[in-house]
Amino acid sequence: MKIKTDLLPELFESVYKQLTERGYSRKTHTQYRGTYNRLISYLDRRSIDYFTNEVGANFLHKHYGKKSKFANQSHYVNLKLRIKRLFEVYDNGCLSVRRYTKPKKELKHLKQNLEIYKNMQQRRMLSPRTIDSKVSQIKKFFFYLESTGINNILDVNAGIVYRYLNLKDKKTFAVATKEFVLYILRDFFKSFADNGLCNKSLSSLFPQISTHSESPVPSCFSPHEVKNILSSVDRNCIIGKRDYAVILLASFLGIRIGDILNMKLNDIKWGTEMIEFTQIKTKKFLQLPMPKELKLALLDYLKNARPKIQSDYLFVKMLTPHIPYASSNSLWYMLKKYLGDIDVNGRKRGMHSLRFSAAGNMLSEGVNIVTICNILGHSYSDTTNHYLKIDINQLRKASLEVIK
Repeated sequence: MKIKTDLLPELFESVYKQLTERGYSRKTHTQYRGTYNRLISYLDRRSIDYFTNEVGANFLHKHYGKKSKFANQSHYVNLKLRIKRLFEVYDNGCLSVRRYTKPKKELKHLKQNLEIYKNMQQRRMLSPRTIDSKVSQIKKFFFYLESTGINNILDVNAGIVYRYLNLKDKKTFAVATKEFVLYILRDFFKSFADNGLCNKSLSSLFPQISTHSESPVPSCFSPHEVKNILSSVDRNCIIGKRDYAVILLASFLGIRIGDILNMKLNDIKWGTEMIEFTQIKTKKFLQLPMPKELKLALLDYLKNARPKIQSDYLFVKMLTPHIPYASSNSLWYMLKKYLGDIDVNGRKRGMHSLRFSAAGNMLSEGVNIVTICNILGHSYSDTTNHYLKIDINQLRKASLEVIK
């Protein structure tokens, strides 16, 4: 069996999704991603156009040594399984291997409190993904409380919260992750205190979360680098036509990847040359102009690349079944394969970096912060300010104008 290498990234995503559905751990996901990332690099370096069983065997031998080295060990068996599953999904659309999964760990005493918090977030009309993230963090906090013998939220005090935050595993968190946890805890305590469900003093536990100012400069690409990325896309193939349109939406208009993948055909207003949609994250309606280059790219994709199926979604998977992408899909592989000789120098390589780039490049062209805030769909300009850390020269100009 032969698989065109351009289709492998979508096969990877299909495998990851099915692993999640079957309850595999985060560690297993990380192991699969590591193997598949090395596989893509192996194929790219050798300019291999088709992936076969023989190519897979050569890849394992090159990266992990001779098979005899792993005799009677499960490691090599797992490596082969990761390769085998690519062919399973390509041939059958699903994994053929079944496994028994242990029941998930559940809260014993604080489960009802978790449901109360979840209902509070749902009433705020937040996106399902945001709610899941917040509930997941609070669930971890509740597990800690139960492990220390605290089974009632009313018994929680500031000392307990700070002990939780000073756990060894949290000291290694990135700055952005620490900030994320603090915001969610503050939101939880305020919500519960307002309803008399916890100590009122906890609502003012984190009056100012200052870690944001310590955050490193956001990852972004200069206009020249964005141009190089776009020029490296092969627009003669269907994958390239899709990728070009997606990258333009992210780098020109700064649209979140989740909103791009959730975009519908009728969101494109050809008559007025506008793109109109409601953001998944903020539920805020957004209306953006459609530059000529983007318009032509979308027309090329729709006419010459998009599978001929009945679906309201603008972007659907190239492999059968031609279903829409999950809005949580990051498409990390899409940008990575077009970076070429660009020196990322520690910068992140995900699609969100193009959103940062759009914001910084607009600022450098003299676009005012209110307009940028509206284009990015931010509810608060403080959020936009974080994106604009990337344009140091423009900020220096602004400070000099104030001094005058």
